[in-house]
Amino acid sequence: MARVKGIVLQQTGRRITVFTENGEFKSYSHRGKVQPGQEIYKREYGELVVYGITTLLLFALAVSVFYILLTSAP
Repeated sequence: MARVKGIVLQQTGRRITVFTENGEFKSYSHRGKVQPGQEIYKREYGELVVYGITTLLLFALAVSVFYILLTSAP
């Protein structure tokens, strides 16, 4: 899980636009008020979600193969 450090450019409702230290513009969901120019840290869960879904799919595949092997045996 990566932490992103950046400066808030604007807030529109619950969305904020951040200029990161890597020079990227990113949009995040954020509760509460922030001021433009304020430095914040946000967490990115993208990689963690991919690993979680991959693990669940591999587990489901293993269970399916095990079930097929058990039910097809004479």
